[in-house]
Amino acid sequence: MVKEALVLIKNIATDRLYAAKIAKSNFDSNFSKNQFYMEIKSQITAKNPAVLDLIGVSFKDFDNNDYPTIITDFLSNRSLQ
Repeated sequence: MVKEALVLIKNIATDRLYAAKIAKSNFDSNFSKNQFYMEIKSQITAKNPAVLDLIGVSFKDFDNNDYPTIITDFLSNRSLQ
């Protein structure tokens, strides 16, 4: 299972809020990598209003560590969990 951190981030130019899901474990196994890629794919292909729009993906976290990060829209009335 991939450990992760969920954080709220803000674009300082627009004041827009986003949710960032940061993987906090090494992707040593193919299972972990596949799980991450499947999550990205499902967000790209989802046509459901309950699924947040994918804004971007990085293979580094905000401290430039090798922790993949997924950025999505943030809805203020929904939990990051």
